[in-house]
Formats: sequence, C-alpha cells, structure tokens
Amino acid sequence: MAVEVQEPRGKSVKVNDEGLTAEDVEEVKRIRKHRTDIAHEMHNVLLNPQTQVDESKLMGIYRLLSKIDRWWITEVYWDGKGIRPSDAKSGRMIFLEHFIAAVYQKGRIQ
Repeated sequence: MAVEVQEPRGKSVKVNDEGLTAEDVEEVKRIRKHRTDIAHEMHNVLLNPQTQVDESKLMGIYRLLSKIDRWWITEVYWDGKGIRPSDAKSGRMIFLEHFIAAVYQKGRIQ
C-alpha cells in the first residue's frame, strides 16, 4: 500500500513497501518506550551503574534510521538516479556511528 507524504521542499512523495515494515513500526514503539523510561529516570541512568541504556535499542535506532535515510536519499533526494542504497549515508547516520563507537568502544558500525 502506498502512502503519499510531503517532503520539506513541498514535493509529494509516495512511500510504498520499500519503507518501514509492520515489524519496524513495532520496534519503533519499543524503542520509544525505552527512550521515555530513560528520559524520566535520567538521574538513575547517570548515577546508578545498574541502570543502563539498552545497547540493542540504540543499534535498532541506527538500523531504522539508516533504512529510512538511505531510502530518502536514493528515492527522494536523488530520485532513483544511479545511487546505490549502500553508498548513501546521512549526517545523522554518521553521527550515530561515531556516538555508538565512542560509547561502546566498537569499531566501524555497519
């Protein structure tokens, strides 16, 4: 099923099955709940070593953001003109890669 959305510059774009799946939407809901829990318990996250941000949810954010941004870059911004999704990378993706690598002492994030 295609849904029509407006991008910031006023261009109308149809979002189809290449976008988020029902499973992705459920993951967004779980991540949002975790974010809300952290926001309301920030003092515990900062002061209590037993209270931590769930790394799997942070990686889920990166995965979903990458999926959305790669689709946007290739299909909307470049209008499907010869850029492979694997080559597309947004500033938000780069920021999250560096953030995750610094916080969790990970190498390159894919």
